[in-house]
Amino acid sequence: MRFPSAALLLLLLSSCGVKDPSPTPESKLVVYATATRAAAVPGVATMGPSNDGPIASPTPFSYTVLAGDTMSGIAERFNVSLNDLQAANPTVSATGMSIGTRLLIPSSQGSGAESTPTPEPLGVDSGACFAYGDGGSWCLVVVRNDGTGPVENVIAQIQIVDATGVVVADQTAALLLDILRPGAELALAAYFPDTATADLTLRVRILSATRLSPGEARYLPITIRGPLVEVLRPGYTARVSGQVSLPAGEQPAGTIWLAATAFDRVGRPVGVRRWESKESLPPGASLPFSFNISSLGAEIERVALAAEARP
Repeated sequence: MRFPSAALLLLLLSSCGVKDPSPTPESKLVVYATATRAAAVPGVATMGPSNDGPIASPTPFSYTVLAGDTMSGIAERFNVSLNDLQAANPTVSATGMSIGTRLLIPSSQGSGAESTPTPEPLGVDSGACFAYGDGGSWCLVVVRNDGTGPVENVIAQIQIVDATGVVVADQTAALLLDILRPGAELALAAYFPDTATADLTLRVRILSATRLSPGEARYLPITIRGPLVEVLRPGYTARVSGQVSLPAGEQPAGTIWLAATAFDRVGRPVGVRRWESKESLPPGASLPFSFNISSLGAEIERVALAAEARP
């Protein structure tokens, strides 16, 4: 199976939604659309809550390197040691990974360890695929945290199945943020080469979702203030702006990420994007943000926004 070029992946993952202001200012993701609108893949059904249910997955799986990924960051995200990750990918240089590199993620369990715990239950709302010019498809799937506490390391298996139930393509995708707060919704994105054909359906399983312990110090209580979403004519791009702030008495935030998911008027995800601040944020202060998110398909109706901050 061939994979998109580094240039294509960088273009796709460096632009694109956000939610209207709400009590839970969190969400995730976005994909850049080219000047030519991408057509929805014929026969790919919008996926409702047809999730096959969370499954334990102690077996290895693969991951495609995205813009901004590092070997150590990937190891931390999938809860494996850096040494184990490098040993599973001996031909990949930790300092020379390119976008689109395929990594084997080893099991985090030793030979005598217990089975992987069942992931926290998450909702799977909607999904859609969009044909790309090279014959492949970008598929977006929205994950929702209906629980009372935040979860991290959300990973899902996304499959494309033909009319006979045969899996024709399979990808493992992680959220663009490390944390999914209660009430938040954000999209997973996966690229499938050679899949722009009819009679295909999405199937999703949550592989990993770990509940955070109360008072977890690795994440800071960042707040999104006054988010404004302006859909630009002819409706395929939205400008998202506002401020993020930290309460007084917290540690300064050295890492600040915002993730956006764009939706069309029937509720399908049509774009995702992650924005990263180049500035730190002192406690008791605010930091402005502004970025655009674009649609892979139909006109944008709304955008859901999520934030993450770490010391």
